[in-house]
Amino acid sequence: GDMGRWLSDGNIEFLGRKDSQVKLRGYRIELGEIEQQLLEYKEIEDVVVELRGEYQEDHYLVGYYVSEEEILTSDLRDHLLGTLPEYMVPTYYVHMRSIPLTVNGKVDRKSLPDPEISAGLD
Repeated sequence: GDMGRWLSDGNIEFLGRKDSQVKLRGYRIELGEIEQQLLEYKEIEDVVVELRGEYQEDHYLVGYYVSEEEILTSDLRDHLLGTLPEYMVPTYYVHMRSIPLTVNGKVDRKSLPDPEISAGLD
C-alpha cells in the first residue's frame, strides 16, 4: 500500500499510502474492510471508519454511519463480530444524517465529530 517514486539520483521518495491501513495496538487494520462489513448491515446507507486518539497508546476506532434511525451500538458490534476479529470492531459509533464531503466530493475527515465517549457503549 505504500506509494513512492524514483528520484533522478536513484533514491525512492515516499509519497504516502494508497489505502486506508492503520496500526492499532500492534495490529495492521484496513479500514475499508470494516466499512464494507458495516455496509452489509441492512439499515446502513453510508459509512466511514476513522482511527482517533491523540497519542498512539490511546487510539481507538470510530464508525460513522448514515441510516434513517440510530442503531444500538451492541447490534453493530454483534454484526461485526460475526465476521471480524475483536480488534477490528470500532469502540464508538456515531449516527449521522450524511457523511461530510469536501468540494472535491471526498470524505471531509476533519469535519467528522468526536464521539460522545460517555455514549460509546450501551
